[in-house]
Amino acid sequence: MDDLLNDSVLSWRDKALCLVGKERLWEVQKNLTHSFRFESSRAPNCVNACQMRPPQIADWHEMEELRKTPHPLEIYSKWSSMKVCQKCLTQMELQHQTGREKVWKALPSIFDLGSWEDIHKNQNR
Repeated sequence: MDDLLNDSVLSWRDKALCLVGKERLWEVQKNLTHSFRFESSRAPNCVNACQMRPPQIADWHEMEELRKTPHPLEIYSKWSSMKVCQKCLTQMELQHQTGREKVWKALPSIFDLGSWEDIHKNQNR
């Protein structure tokens, strides 16, 4: 944060877009790529009543780290900590991958850069 604010090359508008973009990354991580960490959504064909259990939410230190440095495109790797049946796990993995794809498509708009098409057009000028 200090490096960003003290950067003499970036305009204040660009700095603001970076800060807003960071908050938007946290929101999409929480709501799209890692929502299984925050809500109890299990597979309809669950065999172990996983939907009756609360989600395996990380402690507040881990959540604060996710909020401070969101990485919604990073592949989640702690699947074994979820403690759910294979059907629920498969659904969570699919939701995570689908969320990552949505975030990638939306990434330029998260930082007010238009669309990927806009970016490609600007690069080809």
